[in-house]
Amino acid sequence: MPYVLKHKTTNQIYTCLLKNHYNLVYYGVKYWEEEDAALSERPAFLAEQGIADADQWAVVPLEENRMKLCNVKTKNNPDLIVSITDEGQIVAGPRPVQT
Repeated sequence: MPYVLKHKTTNQIYTCLLKNHYNLVYYGVKYWEEEDAALSERPAFLAEQGIADADQWAVVPLEENRMKLCNVKTKNNPDLIVSITDEGQIVAGPRPVQT
């Protein structure tokens, strides 16, 4: 089962530019196949991404089909983010404007 980063307050799933196995760049959910790898690589990954509130991002399991649905909802568009509601629904919306 894939492991992803979920923001503790907003329930946002972490998305960014990634490369697929064909070496093509796409925008989607950052994930790890193993929980241990996710836990050990999380701090360095978030630091590389310039994330200031790294302690707010938790490693959580997410079924592969739901992770793929998150990727579909982003529409390969970095202006969109995905979140999982308290009821478990996956929703996409515009990225908040940073001031």
